[in-house]
Formats: sequence, structure tokens, C-alpha cells
Amino acid sequence: MKNSVYTLLQAFLKREKYRINSDELQFQLLSHPSYPSLHSITGVLHHFNIEGIALELPCDVDILAQLPDNFIALSKEEQYMLVKKTDDKFNLVLEDGKKYNLTDEEFLATWDGVLLGIESPDMEEEKNITIGRIPNYILLLTVLLLLTASFIYAGPTTFMMAHFILGVIGLGISILILKHELGYNSKALDKICNASKMTSCDAVLQSKGARILGLLKLSDLSIVYFSGITIAWFLNPVLEIGSTTMVMMTILSLPATIYSLYYQYYGVKKWCPLCLAIVGVLWMQAISIVLNRDLFNFHVNGFAVLSFCLLMASSIWMPVRSLLLDNQSLKKIKIDHYRFKRNFDVFTFLLNGSKGMDTTIPKRGEKEEIVMGDKDSPLELLLLTNPECFYCKSAHLDMEEITNKYPNGIRLVIRFNVNAKNLDQIGPSVCCRLLELYNEDHLNVLIEALGEAYSENANLESWLKKWGEPKDIQTYGQILMQQQEWCFENSIHFTPALLINGKEYPSEYKREDLLFFMEDLMELTENRSVKEMEFVQTN
Repeated sequence: MKNSVYTLLQAFLKREKYRINSDELQFQLLSHPSYPSLHSITGVLHHFNIEGIALELPCDVDILAQLPDNFIALSKEEQYMLVKKTDDKFNLVLEDGKKYNLTDEEFLATWDGVLLGIESPDMEEEKNITIGRIPNYILLLTVLLLLTASFIYAGPTTFMMAHFILGVIGLGISILILKHELGYNSKALDKICNASKMTSCDAVLQSKGARILGLLKLSDLSIVYFSGITIAWFLNPVLEIGSTTMVMMTILSLPATIYSLYYQYYGVKKWCPLCLAIVGVLWMQAISIVLNRDLFNFHVNGFAVLSFCLLMASSIWMPVRSLLLDNQSLKKIKIDHYRFKRNFDVFTFLLNGSKGMDTTIPKRGEKEEIVMGDKDSPLELLLLTNPECFYCKSAHLDMEEITNKYPNGIRLVIRFNVNAKNLDQIGPSVCCRLLELYNEDHLNVLIEALGEAYSENANLESWLKKWGEPKDIQTYGQILMQQQEWCFENSIHFTPALLINGKEYPSEYKREDLLFFMEDLMELTENRSVKEMEFVQTN
């Protein structure tokens, strides 16, 4: 089964009443650098702000009563299992799609003790994480039903209606074949295509015999054929194509069904249920000929119009198919790109290779620069900023997102790089007032004032009118002077700039990429801090 870990995770989240956009969930999981490890799953849950916990528990009877109702576990064969606990059984769904109902003893014999659980959301939380969309199959079914209804409304004969409806069904099946070929994940399609040992859509559709002259795929011909005759039937009331034209086209399509059956049986020795469905539709169209009372109603322009419809369907479909293939290719490239980009080892290599500097600035009495988050955290983020800098606005939004997500894991230092010699200018005045608000212990007020000062449509003159001029501009002006001198000494002449524990943030990454590495950075710096403390104690 394709992307089996994703399929289990998606089913797990649905059981716990989390509704997540399936495309985003799949992308975040597949692009995780440690996929398909358990760490990748917990990382994806954290990305969606879902509290998940991975535990390794003893495999004994006493622990069973403490297990949650739904969880993901690892088997002793290192296969993920989606587990639902009932009163007397454990219902398991494995990566390979197999399902089991096990007793307590059987489950303990299968389980290796590793468990991943999450808390079910309340209704408010569920609303916040819901990223809904209309499933593709509903859109497809709606379009096909509307096409059928509009054709029936025109008052066709029994043969026309039967042939048209079968053509619409054939078009729908052809689209499902295309979806499977392009790799779009679908549990229903997987079950249909792998219903038994003798069935495999992949084996048939990916074989050499599924191409004509090595170029055109049978799935392409199927889409062109059924869409072409669907268009032709719509044009029939105006152009009078004639039933005889459709009858002859139906008869001409039958040799293709014989070839398909022969190739599946003797060539691949596997059956493709979707291909068999297409064969069935074509033969049902042939059988519907007996309903045609106007068999010899031949129109000279019928073949020309039908040929035009098939050509039009082909000319539309081939570029669309190319776009779909390119889109799938770009998705794979995007996943590979982010998997590489999110690799923590690569990030730390670039970070450690960048310029390092001492970020400390002496305090001036009791006044100090702005430090937010956990002041005792070993992980320091230093943001160099200027209220008059346009690009600093997005930098503050990025830092605000990080501090909101990790309020106790980082120490965020906000340092200004402004012209401290001209304190009467608007920029330094705003900075002094912000420093003043911070040192007056108005943290909540400061957060609001910072948000307004760095908002997209900020007007600093109006900001000063609202928040007031600094009362002690000279004292805070000295802090600004210290910060400006520090920037000059360390050759930092631009804003915004970001430093992580004294190391310049790698230019190969965007600031928002930092979210990928926060947990690893906190763990790394915490471990280093503990080791340093142990070293000091032993010496």
C-alpha cells in the first residue's frame, strides 16, 4: 500500500476527531528528514499543534488497562499498527493493510512496547485545526451527474441515453485509472486494485503492453475515447451525428477489449479491476445497440463531427496530462527539497560555519535591553531590528510565532540598530519608548506596542502619540548607543539580522524555516548546558 504510514496516521487523526488537510499532512510527513521514523510522526503532530507523546512501556498485562482507546504502536516486526482497544479485543490495522482482532495475550505477543498517543480535541480546538476541503471524488461525481442530467433533459432516445450514461461511467473509471497511475493515494482504489493475489492495477498499467508504440498509454486512449463520444452526444441535437456513427465506433472499439483481456491473462498474468471495468463498459455499449431503432439513420457528416470531437478531446487532454505529470514531478521535487532542507545536521553545519560573536552588552544600572521568553534558557535568539526598517516587520512576525509556540524554550533578545546620536528622530524615540515599557515591567503592554510598531501599516508618528514620548530618553538613549556600537564592532550594518547563540543565521535558509529546527536546537543546547555543568562540577 502506497504511503502506508501516512494512511495509518490519517486514519488515527480521524478517529481522534482531528480533521487535517490530507495534502498538507502527506507533504509534512513525507518531507520530514527522518521519515518514516516515529520521530517524523511526532514532528508532524507538533507542526499541526497536536499534543502527541511517544512512550516505551513494559509489555505486561498490568499496563493494558492504562492504554488509550486509540493509539499507534510498533510491532515486534517493526511495522506500525493502528490500534483500537475495546472491552475484550485489540483491533489492529497494519501498514500492509491487514486487519486483526487480538486478545490481550496475542496483542502483548505482537507489540514491542512503543506507543504513540494523542489527546482528543474539544470542539473549540477542533475548529481551530480544521482545514476542510471537498473530496475529489465528490467533485468528480457531481460533474458526471450534472452532465448526465443535462443530457437526459434534452430528451434522447433509449439507445442514446444508455450509450451516453455508459460513456460517462467509462469516463469516470478512466479518471480513476489516471489517478492511480499518477500516484494519488486512495484507500478505496488500493483495495479495489489489490483485492486478491491475482489482481494488481500497477502490474498491468505500468507494463510495456499498456503503451501503444511505446508512447500512448491505454489510459490516455480511454479518456480521449469516452470524453470524445460524450462531447459528440451533446452536439448530436444540433449537428445530427446519427446513431449509426456511434454504433460503428462502438464496434470498432471492441478489438481493444480483446487485446486487453489477452494481455492481462497471458502477458502480465494479473488482472486490473479498473481495466476490466472499462472492458465491461465497452461491451455494455455494444449490447445497447439492440436498443437502437434507428440503426440505419446514417448522416454523412457524422464521422467528420465525431472525428472532430475525438480530436478536440485529444488536443485538450494531452496538454492537461502533461501538466498533471509535471505537477506530480514537482511535488516529488518539493518533498525531496524540504527533506534535505529540514535536515538538522545540514542546518547545524551551516550555522556552526558562520561567524560567531559575543552577544553580551553590559547593563547600565538597573536598565537593560529587551529580553523575552525564558531568560534562563541556554538557547538565545538575538534579533537586530529597526522600527523604520520595512523588512523588520516580517522578522518580528516570525519571532512572535516562535515565542508563542515555545514560550519557555528560548531567550529572545531584541536589539535595536538605529542612529543613537539623533534621539530626536522618530526611530530612536520609538526604540527608547519600547525599552522604557520593558523596564517598567509592562510586558503585556510591550508586546502590544511592539506588534503595532512593526505592523504592516504602522505609522510611527501616530504610534508615539498613542504610546507617549519616552520619559527618560537620555538613559535609554545610552542603551541604544551601546547596541549601535556593538553592531559596529561586529560589522552588522543591516537589519533585520538574526543570531542563534552568537552565530549568524545561515543565509541559505529563510527565517520561517527556523521553526523546523526549534525542538532539535532546544534539545541540543540543553544537552550542551548539562554537560558544561557536569564538567564544572567535576573540576
